[in-house]
Amino acid sequence: MKRHIHRAHKSKTIPCDVCGNMFVHKSQMQKHRQDVHMADYTHKCDMCDLSFKTDNTLRMHKRAVHIKDYNFHCDKCGKGFFHMKQLSNHCQVEHEKVPFTCGVCGKSYRCEQSLKNHLPTHDPNYKKKEYYCIICEKVFASRTTFGMHKREHKIGKLTCVCEVCGKVVSNPGSLRNHMDIHRGVKSYKCNVCQAGFSSASCLMTHKRIHTGEKPYACVICDKRFRQKPPLTIHMRTHTGEKPYSCDLCDQRFISKSAMNSHRCRGPADDSTNEYVCLANR
Repeated sequence: MKRHIHRAHKSKTIPCDVCGNMFVHKSQMQKHRQDVHMADYTHKCDMCDLSFKTDNTLRMHKRAVHIKDYNFHCDKCGKGFFHMKQLSNHCQVEHEKVPFTCGVCGKSYRCEQSLKNHLPTHDPNYKKKEYYCIICEKVFASRTTFGMHKREHKIGKLTCVCEVCGKVVSNPGSLRNHMDIHRGVKSYKCNVCQAGFSSASCLMTHKRIHTGEKPYACVICDKRFRQKPPLTIHMRTHTGEKPYSCDLCDQRFISKSAMNSHRCRGPADDSTNEYVCLANR
């Protein structure tokens, strides 16, 4: 009995840095990684510890992550690109002659309207317009940068703010639907298993469990997913990208959940309740 409790119920503290699954012992995690993530991955990168199913995928990884072996280079600035279309777009944007030039300062623009917008800046009485964000109170000098900033808040012309979580939506109807999440109202029912959901999009994603539909496919290994976020994380197993790093050690991870699994709260008697790094325990 004691043996069973020790094996089955001991705290799992060792995370897989690929998928985030937790294990009691490091050897279990290593075996899992070899069996699940490395099966049939016989093409090993000689510049890191990643392996791939095909030689072509390995070459793509090395070019993207290690070598930066570009096929095409701009003859004007030397910048490299993998594809001719990327080079063409670069030359068109960066190096083609701009036809509309300011007669006062010589600054050039690609379209006439941009030049017209610029000309008033030479008027002695010109006052530069400022764009004010009502959400975070930041001020922007141009309409373009302000527009980009608004997309960060996802506000556009949104006017209704949730008093619970601060989310901003476009109309009272959308706000009422959003509030159902906080109230626990699940108006959208699955006609197969009767499970309830707070939004139509959540119901649609759930139904894929019953239909087997997996519309998001990996372009490298053809593995398919029901949602886009898991595909994004999966692609990092091919590229080697690990955007999340532990702030207590030098380990990096492909997903936020894998990083959080790597860390845990301090011991129960720790009054600070701060995170501790499992690697340093």
